Amino acid sequence: MRKLPLLILLFFSVACAAGWGAPAEVTEWRSGLTEINEGWAAHDGDNMAWASPGFDDGNWKTVDLEDMGVAQPGWRWFRKHVTVGPDYPKVKLLLQGGVGTYELYVNGQRIQGAGILSSFAVNRPVERVFALANDSGDFEIALRTHVTPSYISCG
Repeated sequence: MRKLPLLILLFFSVACAAGWGAPAEVTEWRSGLTEINEGWAAHDGDNMAWASPGFDDGNWKTVDLEDMGVAQPGWRWFRKHVTVGPDYPKVKLLLQGGVGTYELYVNGQRIQGAGILSSFAVNRPVERVFALANDSGDFEIALRTHVTPSYISCG
């Protein structure tokens, strides 16, 4: 059985200059790179309204994506709000996940480069980098995932 390997890193696309740092009210970013696997809201099922940045996921369970164990078949959504501050309006998101098993939404918009594919087209996990930009450095990230039984059994 395959584990659903979702490794998520956020890194900055800014020049390193002496004295630059993250604003005090946001997470302190080490070396311009940080894992954001912890603290994701998760829910079984599929509803496109869950991609909306205004959606209230407060009743969803909270998970650490690295500690979820073996992938379970079906539809699931994961959401996380990340604020890096206006000093970092451009960041990149590194995702490791099965090809064809997820779509990425940022601030309600679907990001090109990942998609849910037929069970015949899903493939092993790969790393992909997605560029994110927002003048405020505020990102509502949503992952729509679909794991097929064939994906689980071919590991």
